[in-house]
Amino acid sequence: MKKFFLLFALCAIFLCGGVLLSACGGDNSSNPKEYIITLETSSDYEIISSHEKAAEGETVTLKIKITNENLEIDSVFANETALEINGNSYSFVMPTQDVTISVKTKEKTYQEVLESDGTYWRESVPNQIGLPEEGTQYASQYIYFNFSGSGVWSPTVTVRSTNQEVLPDDAFEVRLTSNNQGTRYGYGSVCIDLTKATKGTTYIILTAKSSTMGTTNSTIIKKIEFVDNGKVEFETWQTTVTFDLSKVARSGREIFVHVSDGDRVYGTPEAIPSYFSSSTTEDSIVLNITYIPTHNYSIAVYYVDEDNHTIYLNLPEVISGGGSTETGFTQYIDGVLSFAHDGANIKITPTNN
Repeated sequence: MKKFFLLFALCAIFLCGGVLLSACGGDNSSNPKEYIITLETSSDYEIISSHEKAAEGETVTLKIKITNENLEIDSVFANETALEINGNSYSFVMPTQDVTISVKTKEKTYQEVLESDGTYWRESVPNQIGLPEEGTQYASQYIYFNFSGSGVWSPTVTVRSTNQEVLPDDAFEVRLTSNNQGTRYGYGSVCIDLTKATKGTTYIILTAKSSTMGTTNSTIIKKIEFVDNGKVEFETWQTTVTFDLSKVARSGREIFVHVSDGDRVYGTPEAIPSYFSSSTTEDSIVLNITYIPTHNYSIAVYYVDEDNHTIYLNLPEVISGGGSTETGFTQYIDGVLSFAHDGANIKITPTNN
C-alpha cells in the first residue's frame, strides 16, 4: 500500500512539473515575434509612426510632416512598397521582416492666387521686374495689395519668397497704409530691395492675419520673373490726351503738363517712358503717350509765377470718355487716368479755380 501511495505522489509531481514547464515558456504562441521599424531622417521632413516595433499582421500608421515649405511629398515607401495616402496619413501591414520607412520629396507646385479672403494683389503688380544695372547701390520696386471693403484692423502681414536664390526673404519690407481711421488699414505695399535679387523666377507669398472676420487668415501668391535691365515686357497702347487750356487765366504764361506712370516697373525699356511732359503758351497741348493698360497714371498741370512759385491748376474730378462696363471707360477720375482700348483719347480742361 505504501508503495502505491509513493508511486501516486511521484506521478502527481511529474504532471505538475510538466504543466509548470509549459507555462514558463515551452509554448511561445502568445508572444509573436516583433520586427523593427526604422524611420529615415531628413531636415526636409519628419516621420511619425504609431509603432517602433510591430508583429506580423499589425497595422502601422505613419504621418509625414514637411519642414521645408518649398517641398511636398512625392511618395512614401515601406521597404520597396509604395504606400497610398488615406486622409492625412499612410499605413501598411507589418510583414515578417524589419521595415525601413523612406520619403521622396519634390519641388512644391505653386499657382498664383490673386485674391483670397478679402486680400488681393493690385492689377498693376508686374509679372517681370528688371534687375539693377551694374554698380547700382540701391534700387527698389513696390508691389501693392489691398484689403476689401473699408479695410481691416491692425493686420499682421508676412511675405516670403519660394526661391531664396533668386530673391531672399530679407529683401522684403512691408508697409501698411491706414484709412485715416486709427488702426484700420485699406492697403499696403511690399518694397523689394532689388540689389539682393538675381535673374530667375520666384513666387511671392503674402499672408495677412487680422481680427476682422473677413480677413482672418488670407494668402495671396504672385509669380514674378527677374530679368535683365531693359528687358521687361508689357502690352502697350498708343493713346492721346488733349489739354484744353482756353479757360486758364495766365497772362501769357507758359503752361506745363506732366502725365506720370504711378506704377513704374524697374528695368522697363526706355521705349516705354515713365512720364510725358510738354509746355505751351497756346490754348491746347496734345500728348501722345505709350500707355500700359494696368498702370495708374497721374496728371499735373501748372505754371510758374513771377515770384518763381509753382502754381498748380485745378483739374476736373471726373471726366468720362468712350468705353463700356465690359471694357471699362476712358476716363480721368480721382486723380487717375485710364483708357478703355488702344488708340482711345480723352480731353481734359484745367482751370485756375
